[in-house]
Amino acid sequence: MMSDPYAPPAKVDAPPPKSRTSVLAILAFVFAFVFAPIGLLLGIIACIVVGTSHGRLRGIGFAIAAIPTSVAFAGILAAIAIPSFINYVRRAKTVEAEFTLANCVEAVAAYQAANGALPEGVGWTPAEPPGEAKYAPNPALWSIPPWSAIGFSMLDPHFYRYRIVREGDTATCQAEGDLDGDDVRSLYERSVSMVGGAPIVEPDLRSTDPLE
Repeated sequence: MMSDPYAPPAKVDAPPPKSRTSVLAILAFVFAFVFAPIGLLLGIIACIVVGTSHGRLRGIGFAIAAIPTSVAFAGILAAIAIPSFINYVRRAKTVEAEFTLANCVEAVAAYQAANGALPEGVGWTPAEPPGEAKYAPNPALWSIPPWSAIGFSMLDPHFYRYRIVREGDTATCQAEGDLDGDDVRSLYERSVSMVGGAPIVEPDLRSTDPLE
């Protein structure tokens, strides 16, 4: 049978377009390890883009994997960063005790040099136990001996309470705090000893449970 020379040519189906890997999906997977929030966002977007590309894009596996990977890495980083940040904040607060005790022992040493004797001891000031909140300044608490005698006072809000312990020829300035309010208290100490009639200041600060 002869073909009709006037018949229209038969239609030839065009080959389907070649699919390519989505760059967005790859970026999402990479950022999941580098910067989890961006990886999570890109992973979600890549899932939508690849899923609606009608086969033109590949890489849905990268996009899907980026989402749980980002969440896992974010959790790991949070588990590391949050305790480190809390400890950093606590260390910053302990500067108060270190600085204040340095002033206290200097005041005790100056009193001894001027009077030939160490000041008497005094109980915790303020008397209330420490907690997370700062003590409000109360000048009246520091207007009694020996605080007034050595010229020591806390006129700004403060986290720690203070006392002087007198034992023979040694006077010890102490600071007590409870920065997280869990009833586990830190203790900082520095002493001044009278040796040969002269005050000798302990060079280093001693501490017990400094970060509780």
